Amino acid sequence: MEKRIEQEQLMVWQRDKFSKRLNNNDDIQHKIIAFFIEETPKRLSQLAISISQQDNKQQHEVSHKTQGMSANLSAQTLLHHTRKFNQYCPPLRILN
Repeated sequence: MEKRIEQEQLMVWQRDKFSKRLNNNDDIQHKIIAFFIEETPKRLSQLAISISQQDNKQQHEVSHKTQGMSANLSAQTLLHHTRKFNQYCPPLRILN
């Protein structure tokens, strides 16, 4: 398993999987890529602010959204890192 993760990390973006998952639809692919390019800097800025403010809930929410965007794009390295990050900032649970 660890060996497989290392191999996936070497491939930052799995374009073939991304394209196949979207039935090779260029229009949809371009829209998803454009959204990723537009939103990722905003998300990373939000994440940096939430870290500096020690806002665990916001860190988890932003990281989770980034995780979803990276999964949609088949950006395996980013997906791996956001999953690991989410392990360190789980959402706060309300105890009754």
